[in-house]
Amino acid sequence: MGWEMSNRGAIWRKWDLHIHTPVSFTWRGDKIKKGNTESEDKSYRATIEAMNASDAEAFAVMDYWTFDGFIGLRRFLLANPDVKLTKTVFPGMELRVEAPVAFRMNIHVLLSEELSDQDLGDFKSKITLAMINRPLSDEAIASIPEKLSVDKIRHADPRYDDHDDTPGRNLTIGHEVALVTRESLDAAVASLPKEKVLVMVPFDTYGGLQDVNWKRHPLVTTVFMFMAHLFEARHPNYHNLMQGRVTEDNKQYIGNFLKSMGGRCKPPVSGSDAHRHADYGVFPKDQHGDERCTWIKADTTFRGILQLCNEPARRVFIGPEPQKLKLVRERSTKYIQSLTVRTKPGSTLTDN
Repeated sequence: MGWEMSNRGAIWRKWDLHIHTPVSFTWRGDKIKKGNTESEDKSYRATIEAMNASDAEAFAVMDYWTFDGFIGLRRFLLANPDVKLTKTVFPGMELRVEAPVAFRMNIHVLLSEELSDQDLGDFKSKITLAMINRPLSDEAIASIPEKLSVDKIRHADPRYDDHDDTPGRNLTIGHEVALVTRESLDAAVASLPKEKVLVMVPFDTYGGLQDVNWKRHPLVTTVFMFMAHLFEARHPNYHNLMQGRVTEDNKQYIGNFLKSMGGRCKPPVSGSDAHRHADYGVFPKDQHGDERCTWIKADTTFRGILQLCNEPARRVFIGPEPQKLKLVRERSTKYIQSLTVRTKPGSTLTDN
């Protein structure tokens, strides 16, 4: 693949499971010019340098509507074996899903790094855009504004001019208003083996479930909480609920919350949602100024994430540093860092 991983096993590491690349339409900087070799080379090198410089050990690319950023990065690494990416990168996609709510509801899919480009393309082709009933693609997204009245377009883009024929204009507007059907998303997820795809639902992040009025839409919250394998959540109160920790604040309703999740705990994560290279691995801070870093105790593989989902209370910590790492750091002489076993000189024992 072109990237290298640590072989130390299941230890605490920082993971950033929500970043964007210069392919994303929300990117804050120079975007990749498709087909322009110089632009692609510059962008992917900068992306790799930013990942390598970060203290996060694993990343998930969550570009809106596309896997192109991940696929392009992987192809660049294959074509340039001298360039080394020392972190693990997972393919993912950020989508906006139709729901009877008053805001634009987001959802993420997180997939195995072992899936091929064809696998990712097949998955994407099964996702259908609402209203136009077409598979997800740039061409389909660009066709959406043709179905909208001018007032609706101007609500999405106040600068809209119906006489403007600038290339890419309709694609930009389509990116802002497109929705995918939940049924097609369910079908796409079901088309892959269970050990290759996960659904990550935003909770108290942008476009998340926290904004749904559960009293008015009880089925909406239940459907999405049930379908989630993990959540993107930043507040400790939600972490306690999702990981099944009973507190004085939540003891009256944690049982209802767990039932809404399908009767079992699910892991929370907190990504950087980086839209520029400088923000890779830079996590949001709480009111006390502490970073809401995601620490996961697992191998940096998709199988490691699956293990996290099996043990959500034990394998994820969100905060500046897990307590165990803090103890080791503060009392380094009390812990063994490594152990070497050697045969005594002159011994007749064999290795086996």
